[in-house]
Amino acid sequence: MILMLTACNVGSATYVEEVQEPMLIHAYEPDVESETEQEIEQEPKQIIEPEQIANESPDYLAYITIRGEQFSTSLTFLDLSRMALTNEEISPLKYMTSLEELSLGNSVSVPYRNTPLYDISPLSKLTNLQHLNLTGNSINDLSPLSNLTQLISLQLSGNEINDLSPLTGLSSLSSLDINHNQISYIGPLADMTDLTSLSMSSNHISDLSPITDLTNLTLLNLSLNQISNATPLSNLTNLTHLWLGSNPFSDLNPLAYLVNLEGLSLYSNQINDISPLSGLENLSSLNLAENQISDISPLLDLANLESVSLDFNSITDWSPVDHLIWVGGRP
Repeated sequence: MILMLTACNVGSATYVEEVQEPMLIHAYEPDVESETEQEIEQEPKQIIEPEQIANESPDYLAYITIRGEQFSTSLTFLDLSRMALTNEEISPLKYMTSLEELSLGNSVSVPYRNTPLYDISPLSKLTNLQHLNLTGNSINDLSPLSNLTQLISLQLSGNEINDLSPLTGLSSLSSLDINHNQISYIGPLADMTDLTSLSMSSNHISDLSPITDLTNLTLLNLSLNQISNATPLSNLTNLTHLWLGSNPFSDLNPLAYLVNLEGLSLYSNQINDISPLSGLENLSSLNLAENQISDISPLLDLANLESVSLDFNSITDWSPVDHLIWVGGRP
């Protein structure tokens, strides 16, 4: 600029005004900042609120955060057990649609009913789940699970469940644990013919007829219920392990058909006649404690029997079990 003023020293004042500084600046240094400001005015900046992010499709989230820890939404396995998570804390799980196995289980111990999780609605979108553990929470509504038709194993022990109807369509289940709940009606299980393991101890069950056609069962736990009639079990001939302890029944005749049994628990019932067990040649473990048994001769020919608990009965002749490795209650 100074060189140009020098060269025009003898020129007219009008010329100097025509080459004033602003024109030189525009000629040699374009005002990029001004142009950028104009572009910003033409295309206003979009501000994305947190609420908008929360409503995005799972495809837009690379990870979720639970208690300060990040988890990729592409995970197929996630273990969040023993954390006693709240309803709000599991909300981000709705984005974990690739999950095949999820554990939100807690210890089933007193006071397990005080765990804060009862709303599992975020799980309703996880339709790829095959294994789900919800043990030891405060769940009573299972409806969010009704669409999880790929489930193979489901653990619901230690909750506040009294209605199993949302599980009716889960026909792929092979293992179901509903111990320690408030269940009395098991009708919704009637069509779960793929079940091989079913645990229902510590409930209010009295009628076993809905499970009479679940012939693929190999493990069945019915302890601590209100069962007085075991007849519906006579059809379950593939059973290898059966728990029926602490129920108000005495007739063991329906169990005579269960020739594949290897383990049988019948503690604290009202049993006095064990002769129907004499043909269960595959039995290796037997619990008959706390009954009204005096004659144990039917156990004499059970060649595979290794251990038997006979505590708190009225037995005088123990010779039929002299050959066993372990006998509970023998003087």
